[in-house]
Amino acid sequence: MPKFKANKITKMTDDEGNVIVSLIVSGYDKHIAEMAYREIKDNGDFLVEMKKQKSSRSLDQNAMFWALATKIALETTGTKTRESVENAYCDLLEEANVASEFLLALPETEERLRKTFRVIRRRGEREMNGKPMNVYQYWLGSSKFDTAQMAELIEVALDRCADLGIVDTETELIRNEYKK
Repeated sequence: MPKFKANKITKMTDDEGNVIVSLIVSGYDKHIAEMAYREIKDNGDFLVEMKKQKSSRSLDQNAMFWALATKIALETTGTKTRESVENAYCDLLEEANVASEFLLALPETEERLRKTFRVIRRRGEREMNGKPMNVYQYWLGSSKFDTAQMAELIEVALDRCADLGIVDTETELIRNEYKK
């Protein structure tokens, strides 16, 4: 079942005392709400679940950030491969002073670590009990950020774009959105 965000909720009562709940839905979500309505209107009873909107990063913020990270990767490396974009992402997390942790692990665990954490960086090598070990730095990543933390990260990315001379319509639209 599709999910959508409502901007307002109202309640009415009919002559028999039944509650009528109305949702006001706008923007792109109104199309999703219309689709959900068409999907369930003729199916009899259905389950409704409503939740208070959490103050987490928005999908718009996520799209803006990754667009900027991709532009930075392209400008600094000439490519927008997964690796170059993730390196730009790590650089932005570091520049934004986002908390990170370090761990010591066997080299063969690197692939598993990459699946566990959004991004990791190998920072060096050590020996422990006669075995070669790698030192990894990892971040939990922006998926755990709230909207304020994500806004700060976008500001850092916008500053980096400015430093690199990246000026285009998309970047300026994002910049104007964050000046408000």
